[in-house]
Amino acid sequence: MNHLSPPLRRRRPFRTRHSTIGYSAARALSLPPPKEAPLSVLRDASVLITGCNSGLGHAMARHVLRAGARLIFTCRTHAKVSETADRLRMEFPRAWIEGYRVDLAELAGVDRCCHGLRRVGMPVDYLILNAGIHVPFSKCVTDDGFELHHQVNFLSAARMFLHLSERRRHPLRQVVYVSSDAHKMGHLPAIFPWSFWALYARSKLRATTFFHAARPLFPGTVISVISPRNVETPVHRHKHWLVRRLRDVSGGAQLAEDAAGELLEAAFSSGQPELYWNRGEIAAPSERCSDRDLRLAVWAEGTAGLPRMQPKIHVLENHAVTVSYLAPPVHSPSTDTEVAELVRRAMAKRGSVRVVGSRHSYNDCFYSPSTLISLEKLKEIGSIEESRDEAG
Repeated sequence: MNHLSPPLRRRRPFRTRHSTIGYSAARALSLPPPKEAPLSVLRDASVLITGCNSGLGHAMARHVLRAGARLIFTCRTHAKVSETADRLRMEFPRAWIEGYRVDLAELAGVDRCCHGLRRVGMPVDYLILNAGIHVPFSKCVTDDGFELHHQVNFLSAARMFLHLSERRRHPLRQVVYVSSDAHKMGHLPAIFPWSFWALYARSKLRATTFFHAARPLFPGTVISVISPRNVETPVHRHKHWLVRRLRDVSGGAQLAEDAAGELLEAAFSSGQPELYWNRGEIAAPSERCSDRDLRLAVWAEGTAGLPRMQPKIHVLENHAVTVSYLAPPVHSPSTDTEVAELVRRAMAKRGSVRVVGSRHSYNDCFYSPSTLISLEKLKEIGSIEESRDEAG
């Protein structure tokens, strides 16, 4: 008798009736494989969104929760935090949602929120700076002594980014600043009819310039600046009827849900998140954003009161002055001992060292956010050991 084991049978993969039909139909029609979900990068990540009680911020919160992210949000009052959390938890009962009260008109409040997140060890992978304010034809001063638009739309946003970007254990992967195309009018005088936008436009210009200038200084963080379309929010609904009429004539307003989806897709699914986006398309920001004096000024304003974030920053340019970046200072050691010390400091910070020459290149290959060293003061040959055929 021949005792042979029975042949092994390959088990077919389990499929439901519907999945089998869909699979067969796809093969029959030669359809391409399904594309990855637009916001799949946010799954299981922590996303902090400012200004979530209504409008664009609330719509973005719903989008990131659908994508499977953990949501941290801020509102201006405790009542709005509680109301927003209840609404979101009712719609997403299994989601991880945490709210904080932060009034961007108080710099101390921004500091408390960021220190609180660090104290409880709560990581922030993605930061969406959505909260802003627009008070037409009026000039208000905060308790900190700053003009209201300047502080809320620029200083507080920059401060929150700087606080969260210095967390070494949980560095930011990406920050998205919600700007406005009005920043291109930031240089116009505050006279009618431009006075309606003047203070708001100036604050957006300074913020847009700040985040563009910060890109090379934070190579580990993707920095996106996006200007959405006109969005139907409570802010727009409370504007003067003539302004709303002009907006409708110029193309109307987009629903907050649609605008949020378009903005998040540009930021996280476009493949080109570091470019400036305006109304869903890649565009160019104001030419003023490239002004060296403005970049130095906004960096000084944004880092004021944050000693750790106030290194000596200057503008590093190529020889033809066609490319320029904000950069750390260029060290000019005169001895090999000084060079060794600079290398040790860079290694202690897990950084790198880059030698900067005359910068005659026509592109930006001369730039690096690492420790920059110029060898112009270093002697070419210090000594010669003839017996060993070595130069030191």
